[in-house]
Amino acid sequence: MANQGPQLTRITKLMLCVNKPDSLRRVLTYLVYQLGLAHTELVAQQQVATLEQQVIEQNRRWWTAFAQAVAHLPEAHPAQQLSRHSLGLIEQVAQALGR
Repeated sequence: MANQGPQLTRITKLMLCVNKPDSLRRVLTYLVYQLGLAHTELVAQQQVATLEQQVIEQNRRWWTAFAQAVAHLPEAHPAQQLSRHSLGLIEQVAQALGR
């Protein structure tokens, strides 16, 4: 996480965990409070829901673009396997979180 001034904070690495999908929610809740984006539980829940959706959608877009970029490779190629695996993980996390 890098502070980009008073209005922007950039998270550079956030891993999704299929075995503990609620870990994303916990991390985002922590960040929302630490960054002062929420001072009540209701506002925190709203912020976390929005951020959760953004993280999932950004991951879907990135891995879909990656899958398209490596589509010309044989199905058994590691890049193809990685894209299928990663998209599957994202969908599992999204489903577990109701997204």
